[in-house]
Amino acid sequence: MLCYSYGVPSDTARWLEELPLESFFRVSDVPGRSRGAARSFLNREIHRMPPRILRVAPNLYWKARPPSRYTGRVHPPSSRLIGWEIAGPHAAALGWYGANLVGWSDQIALQYVEFAVPGEPKQRSPHPRVTIRSRRNLSRRELGRLEATYLEAVIGFDRWCEIDWGKALDLTRFRLEQRIENGDHLPRSKVFEAVAANEHPKHHGDLFRSRAADLVAVMAESEPRV
Repeated sequence: MLCYSYGVPSDTARWLEELPLESFFRVSDVPGRSRGAARSFLNREIHRMPPRILRVAPNLYWKARPPSRYTGRVHPPSSRLIGWEIAGPHAAALGWYGANLVGWSDQIALQYVEFAVPGEPKQRSPHPRVTIRSRRNLSRRELGRLEATYLEAVIGFDRWCEIDWGKALDLTRFRLEQRIENGDHLPRSKVFEAVAANEHPKHHGDLFRSRAADLVAVMAESEPRV
């Protein structure tokens, strides 16, 4: 059943009804007479009890699931989901979170997460538990999230990773084989290699280039032969 707010066009209410649960959206996504009308609609929805949508960061909203029958609360998205949504498709996870994602650390970032993006981010601290950092290498815009996270994990290997480099390569081979079995996309060795060539770490540049070359070789092993 559609739920209409006073003075709100039916297409706006219908849009919200049809929006999948646990979806992010922005003011510009909301249909209506004007941007101001869309903001008024969102403000009313946020203050409903229980709310159907939550404002989770500047100009970022979340269509929540109904309240938990155990707690009675409407649960917001995790800081990790918020961070990825704001950081965008070329972002890399940093620190323990990034090292864990590529399988080189067992540490889990439970509270605070950091991301790196090519160029200057629109917001460096969009959420109390999310930080977005800038990277000068604009060729990172060619990378997907997994590739970018591998790149950062190589740069920060000695700080964040708990295994030796040889073990990291072995684990990467195993994880890439798993991705093939699951039908998941693979990191592209040629693209990664080209972007890594434009990186200039502040410390241990030769070691970074050696490790990046090793990782490129492992990525290439998993790619289908043409």
